[in-house]
Amino acid sequence: EAAHHGRISALAVLGSGELLSAASEGALKAWSLEEDRFGDMVRSFSGHGAAVVSVAASPFHESLLVSGSHDRTVRLWDSRKPGDAVARWRQQDWVTCVHFHPSLDSYVLSSDKAVHLWDLRCLGAAPATAAADDGTPALGSSAGPHLASFHRHRKLISRFRVDPLRLASCSLDGSVKVSSLEAPGLRVASPQASPVNSPVMGPATAPLHDQREATLRASTDYVLCIDFDATRLLAGGVDGRVDVYDFSCSDHFYRGSPVLGPEGQLAAALAVARGGGRCGEAIDMEMLGMEEIEV
Repeated sequence: EAAHHGRISALAVLGSGELLSAASEGALKAWSLEEDRFGDMVRSFSGHGAAVVSVAASPFHESLLVSGSHDRTVRLWDSRKPGDAVARWRQQDWVTCVHFHPSLDSYVLSSDKAVHLWDLRCLGAAPATAAADDGTPALGSSAGPHLASFHRHRKLISRFRVDPLRLASCSLDGSVKVSSLEAPGLRVASPQASPVNSPVMGPATAPLHDQREATLRASTDYVLCIDFDATRLLAGGVDGRVDVYDFSCSDHFYRGSPVLGPEGQLAAALAVARGGGRCGEAIDMEMLGMEEIEV
């Protein structure tokens, strides 16, 4: 009776030790992992109007979790408070992935065709003009919880990964974008330089706003998953191949789109109108460096 009625699409573990599951019927459920209650449903979280495809637990607060759904909303939940979500924000397209910022406890990241940064300290602060019909704050507010959008792809982002030093995203448009989370004064955004040679390895003390990003064209087909360590990035696609790239080889990348906050949208449009070309425009390039791995 407690089981999901659709396919399980995402899993996470709360700081309190409970297993979170998200499913296609739009429900989130928490399950006990304790030996004497193993598998018992502890609580459920309802409110999404479509499939929930991503869920993440806060690394800083054991009761907080965030979910993303095909209803285009990102929702913040507190497992101590039954009922509706603590906060919700609306994107322009399906939410494909959600994460808490790995080193700044007040920020959440989500994605559709771009990666969006949200400020948990501004819950419900969006003006009415930036809200949906149901009052959900939407993208584009100059005073609301949405801070910036970056890693702009042509199609939906299938996955993004983030650690204290880097953000990487892959998309159904066949490309992968990478940017640094380090403060500008510490190191130029990777992968222009190898992190092995970086004099300072510290996470940023402020959210992403002015960091550059670099783009590689990993495939002519969908790129579905990525991962990275200090020196390499791996990208897996629907073509059954895993590509491995070395961060120290700048030939792998070309200049991507700038980070866009509410003020940057107009500047980008003006640049295109003046004949400056579209940011992140696709180019044909030969991938050099590490050999591709066939799987």
